[in-house]
Amino acid sequence: MSDGVRIVDILGGGAFATVVVVERPGVGLRALKVLRPDRLGDMDALYRFRDEARMLQRVDHPHVVHCHGLHRHGRRLVMELDYVDGAGLDELLASGDPHKLSVRQACELVAQVAEALRAVFEDPFDGAPLRIVHRDLKPANLVLDRHGIARVLDFGIAKGEFDDREAMSLYDVGGSMGFIAPERRDGGETPAVDVYALGVLLLLLVSGERLLLPMRSDRHTEAVAQRVEALELPESVAALAPLLRAMIAFEPSERPGMAEVVEATKQVAASAGGDDLASLAAHWVPRVQQERPKVAVAEHRRFPEVAFLEKASAPEAPAPGRAATRRELHRRLASVGWLKEVVAIAELRGAVEPPVDGPLLDRLDLARPSWWQVLSRPTQPEELEQLLLILGDRPSPATMVRAERLAQRPDERVRRAAALVLKRGESG
Repeated sequence: MSDGVRIVDILGGGAFATVVVVERPGVGLRALKVLRPDRLGDMDALYRFRDEARMLQRVDHPHVVHCHGLHRHGRRLVMELDYVDGAGLDELLASGDPHKLSVRQACELVAQVAEALRAVFEDPFDGAPLRIVHRDLKPANLVLDRHGIARVLDFGIAKGEFDDREAMSLYDVGGSMGFIAPERRDGGETPAVDVYALGVLLLLLVSGERLLLPMRSDRHTEAVAQRVEALELPESVAALAPLLRAMIAFEPSERPGMAEVVEATKQVAASAGGDDLASLAAHWVPRVQQERPKVAVAEHRRFPEVAFLEKASAPEAPAPGRAATRRELHRRLASVGWLKEVVAIAELRGAVEPPVDGPLLDRLDLARPSWWQVLSRPTQPEELEQLLLILGDRPSPATMVRAERLAQRPDERVRRAAALVLKRGESG
């Protein structure tokens, strides 16, 4: 970040990042997503953060928040995003009375979101479709501005196809309870999972009640039918009922495509009466913003995590030579607590070209010490996992040999990490 940044507001955040609003000289207001300091030792979180920035830098769509760059401040990573003068959909629903939208407003909002999700999967923003599946669609990840324009946020667990992707997205299901499609438990990652989440969202918007469905096919279908029937929709918007049942179908093959969702919700919105989404946002968003608790930036509980943003950037230290890098890696990896320094080790390994892999490969080989290494401390499964994650960034032939061997290990974390390193090496 350049000098002169002023923190205007701290919007909060989650377990992985804190989001702040800053004013940049000559730029104006921007939102910054800052990786939390307690995640600096989590390589998977680091890779996901960098992948999210790469995705959002490539995407240029009116209903997706754009990333203007990924900045490094010492060991801290900062994502620079569009600032949206609006409110989260979760805030809007919590403040509403009743806590729901009209059919027209809900369908207009869902049509915008569906168009964004269709585009990030199908449109060639970077010369070819990015095949992005969001995988965590929910009210907290949608923001509505004062003009009724919705934008999709937080692609932190999204899956996409691009050359420099780092995150090993098969590691966990992720997502939020109630919005996770049934097939996600078995690794389903097609756009149908976003259609499902969007269907649950649409039902929430028009009913005002959260939905938690059974995970058995017959009971799931019955519960959806009961909830949709309870809406008692007027004849003018009767087409919404079959659309909801189809979007929240247990089987992904029975759900409509995202382009179909766009057209269907637009048609229902056009046939529904009442105020449009823009009218709602014009008075609802300012009211929610006004009702937010007023806390001085310097007194916010997360301010210590982001205070560095207002300080001048320190000059980058020159990268060490290969011999010095190798010695330093050996020294750090010899420590019992080296996992606490995993990000620093990854950065050190890649600070020279080509990366220095020898000390990490040596540590991998101690998973099953040879007779002459009998006094060495064996490498534990959690260490093997992190070593593979680090070496998986541009895996060398020597790394591939180790990954093939470790793919047969009994520990599931190690097997998955090794398999994904092999996949990355084969595709690279």
